[in-house]
Amino acid sequence: MIVGATVPYALTVARLAPSLWAGWAAGDAHDADERTIALAALLQIATNAVVLVCRHVWLWRYRTDVQRLLPAQWRSLVLLFSGVALVHAVAFIGRALSGSLRETIAAEGDARGALVVFLVFAPIPAEVLFAAFAASPRLQRRAQALIAAPGSGVQGVVASLAPLVGLLLAPALGLSSVPSSTELRRALIARRAAPTLGGLLPADVERLLDQYIAAHPPIDPAHAARGELARGTWRVVHAPHIEQLGRVLGVEFDVTYELDARDGISSHVRYGGALTGGGFLSARGAWAPLDARTVRVIWEDIWWSPGAEVPVREPPSGALAQLVQRIGRAGMLPELSAFPVELLASTLCAFRFRPTDSRVVAAKLVEGEAVW
Repeated sequence: MIVGATVPYALTVARLAPSLWAGWAAGDAHDADERTIALAALLQIATNAVVLVCRHVWLWRYRTDVQRLLPAQWRSLVLLFSGVALVHAVAFIGRALSGSLRETIAAEGDARGALVVFLVFAPIPAEVLFAAFAASPRLQRRAQALIAAPGSGVQGVVASLAPLVGLLLAPALGLSSVPSSTELRRALIARRAAPTLGGLLPADVERLLDQYIAAHPPIDPAHAARGELARGTWRVVHAPHIEQLGRVLGVEFDVTYELDARDGISSHVRYGGALTGGGFLSARGAWAPLDARTVRVIWEDIWWSPGAEVPVREPPSGALAQLVQRIGRAGMLPELSAFPVELLASTLCAFRFRPTDSRVVAAKLVEGEAVW
């Protein structure tokens, strides 16, 4: 975000630099407004660079210390708002000294001109106020109390994301960037709960998954089918194609798979949206190894439970249920039932959804973790 916001200022400097340099070399008088604009743009670039460096240094330093990570982010906001206030102050003072504000008042009339001047000046005290607000020890103490509060959920999210953020910064510092399975699982679960926290992008998660999978070859699905490795309840924590579909439809999806001791599988997709309401789409069938790196899932029963708060375990009867069953079975094409397995570990699995060639990652729920 900060890098993107810096681009317009860099373009402004690049646009004005040749004329300012040519005027200086020729000994000509420079346009005061151009000098002010260029100086303000340079200050903004410098501010953004300082904030970006400080954020990355603090994220790495406090990646495992939740109580110090959040105050460090407040400090970065203090730097950001203070720098922006300085930029606007320089721009305002420069325009005032050059006489352009007086010209604006004369051109627009007293009332409208005064309003324009006010709008130019108003961001300065507002940004100073934001900086003071972010620097408030009372606010920082309240934030620390919030993440430490039992049951708040914030501590777990921040604590889980901190190691992943540190891993994202590790390559730039020449350190190992392969996460442990515990770090990766916790971070993926936390990102699913708060996708925008920490600015983690799907591409960042994909890179870490690539590194982890390369260091941990998958277990043969046939071997897993004969043991207890795959048994249990799995929640999807990373699925770019599902996230994209949800954004398009304005619906949030939560997908779980339940694998039993007889190679049976059940799927429950919880959905919720302003237009669709909530409910579950469920399916039941069987899974088996297709080859050394692929499994096939055959869905036998498909049903819909609109308005349900928890999954309905058995398909209902009736005309609507039969229609849903026929539509669902018609959509279960053979090419949609084979899934190349990239990773199968005790608490994480990753496989490919072939139609979109996207990776799906699921985390096995452990004792004490709620399903719904």
